[in-house]
Amino acid sequence: MALSTKALTTVARVKLKLNISNTTHDAVLENLIEGVSAFIASFCNRDFEHQTYENKIYNGDDFKKILFLEGQPVTALTSVEYRIGTVSAPGWEAFDPNYFELDPDLDAVLFYGGVPKGKRNIRINYAGGYEIDFDDPENHTLPFDLSDTAENLVVKAFLKRNSHGKSNEAFDGASITWKDQMAQEHVSTLTKYQIQVL
Repeated sequence: MALSTKALTTVARVKLKLNISNTTHDAVLENLIEGVSAFIASFCNRDFEHQTYENKIYNGDDFKKILFLEGQPVTALTSVEYRIGTVSAPGWEAFDPNYFELDPDLDAVLFYGGVPKGKRNIRINYAGGYEIDFDDPENHTLPFDLSDTAENLVVKAFLKRNSHGKSNEAFDGASITWKDQMAQEHVSTLTKYQIQVL
């Protein structure tokens, strides 16, 4: 089985930490990597993989002048529009480009003068996230501490797999509660990347 594009590390990197050179446990490691990667994404309330966010709809009632975007870090802001017309027959009008800007430090759109109030009346197209390509270090932008934390959680789970009790996620005859595997250093690292859900 090949790892998904959302995997936050590789089998080879985990095997290096475990000092394993054979392929005996590759399937188990792949399952653990996928589980850890999914857990970290859920814990941080975000998808780390770089992607395009098309026609994302927001409520103008939910913010005043700052709209925080998911898919951080935001790498491109394509369009920002507000709804005109009716709910059943909406039209979309582009904001004047002098009326807003992307703040790359906040991964947010800053609106000068506020936004029209309403429900589902702001539409934004943008791109964001990290390039995950361990085979291409030039373009790989996933932070090292995220990969390192993922690897450490996989290693810990792998070493405890035969004695761990049944809990949340099944793999190869055992299961893991990923949160229970985290040391305080893991929590501290992941909290840096966590997006608060309002």
